Parts: sequence; C-alpha cells; structure tokens
Amino acid sequence: MNLHHTLYYQANVLQMLYTTGLDALPGLPARVYREMVTLIPSPEQGRWYRALRFYQNEYGWRSLSFDDEMYALENDLVAGTPPVQLKRALDDVSQIYRERLWPIHDSLNRKSIEEWQAAVARYGPSFFPALAKLYQRPWLPIPCRVDVVATTDRLGAYNNPGTDNRYWHIVMSSYDRENDDLHGLEIMTHEASHSIVLPDDGPIGGTIASACKALGRPEPNNLWQATTMYVPGIVLQRLAYAAGMHYELAFVANGVFTKAYPRYYAALQRHLLPYVDGRATLGEALYATVAQVVSIT
Repeated sequence: MNLHHTLYYQANVLQMLYTTGLDALPGLPARVYREMVTLIPSPEQGRWYRALRFYQNEYGWRSLSFDDEMYALENDLVAGTPPVQLKRALDDVSQIYRERLWPIHDSLNRKSIEEWQAAVARYGPSFFPALAKLYQRPWLPIPCRVDVVATTDRLGAYNNPGTDNRYWHIVMSSYDRENDDLHGLEIMTHEASHSIVLPDDGPIGGTIASACKALGRPEPNNLWQATTMYVPGIVLQRLAYAAGMHYELAFVANGVFTKAYPRYYAALQRHLLPYVDGRATLGEALYATVAQVVSIT
C-alpha cells in the first residue's frame, strides 16, 4: 500500500513539476520531489522512472477518492492480488523502495499510528458513542481498516467502501501535517462516518433530502458530507475543552469549511449546534440548516 501510494503521488508531483516548475511546487510535493531525487541514486533512477511512467499513464489522472476503478484496484492490493501489469511495476522497484524510502516512511507512519492510537484510547470511549447518538445510527457496524501511508493525494485522507461491504477502508497520510494529533483522529472519524451517513438516506441524508423537497429547492451538493465534517469536529472540540485544551476543528484549520463551504459552515454553526447540545431535534436542526443554505437573496 505504501509503495503504491508513493508511486501514485510522485507521478503526479512530476507532472506538476513539468507544468509549473520546481519553484511553484507547494510544501509537501516539493518535499516528496527532493526525497525522490536525493535518496534514490542515479543507477536506480531509470527503473524508478519507468515505474512512474507506468503510473502516469495508468493511474496518475485518476482520483483515489472518487473513482470506482481505483477503489477496485486498492481492494486487489489489500487482497494481495494486484493486476499483472501493476504487480510487475511494483515488483520492479520494491527493493529500491524498501532500501531507500521505506525506512523514512515507516518511521513517520509509526509515529502517526502511535499518536492516533493514543487519541482513540483517550477520547474514543466518549467520542464514538456520542457520534452514534447524534447520527442516530450504530457506530461502525462493519470492521474499519485504516492504512497509514506516507502520501495519498491532495486530500491527505480518503475512504473506500471495501469489498462487498465486508469492511470499510480508510487511508491516511502520515506526511500531511493537517492529519497531526487530534486532527488525525477527527479526519479519520469523518472518513469512517461515510459508512453510516449516506446521501439521500437515513436520519441525516434522508432528512436533508426531505427538507429540500419541502422547500421546493434542489439539494445542495455534499451538504450531508459537510455534516459529517462538522459533527465529529464539534464533539471532539467539546471533549478537548473539557480536558482543558483549546481545539480548532480540522476542517476549519485546513480551510475546507472557510474556503469551500463557508455558507454550509455558517448554517451548521447556527442550526446544527443546538442539536449537538440537546436543544433541538435533528429534524428541526437540519430543516433550518437547509433553509438557510438554499435561501439566496
């Protein structure tokens, strides 16, 4: 899984480099590029670049987060049965990766795993039951596998429904500083929430759809998903405050709410927060949230 994601990310970094130049690369891509060119010696770079060409041609233009074929490919990797061409590409550079990059990746992966396990142990007994209550669904009715890899894509984390709903699969980047400490727990929990909160169905998705129908407006894209960003963050914030810690929601800190969903965030703050605090029903809160979002004047 780490080698697959490393080749995917590096292939995309090279394409960025070709189009924008080294000086325009943002922090993490620039770090990954420097790591690639300094840690892989020139006698081995030909084989490594051959694998990157394969990834550019086959996968670089695909999304890890929104592509059913990439989901299926990942499931094959988890099962140890990758397609023949992919297996050949991975086998060709596996020793290079193991010797040159893996020690660094493994060390940071283990550090992230320890941080997130400690956060789960400290907050999980209160955090997860609170989410189940607010979502009005049992928490994670199927097993949830979390793979920690150095790099994923520009999002830093994503989820995959797995195979035949036998498990839910989350992939988290240890290189992405936005996943550090409690933010990692919050983002991981948001990804896990996708297994029980669905668009147009259930207590949240279904209520949002019904509110839009009653208001006679098209449903706002991804409002259900913004809800699964907001709820874990606000619950974890309350738990952190109770422990004497200041905590900023991960999706506020990384700019997703403030840049991509500012109106969703304002409506959730105004109307869903009373539900989290026990001062409104879910139906009341989501109807008012939808009404504010769709009312454009």
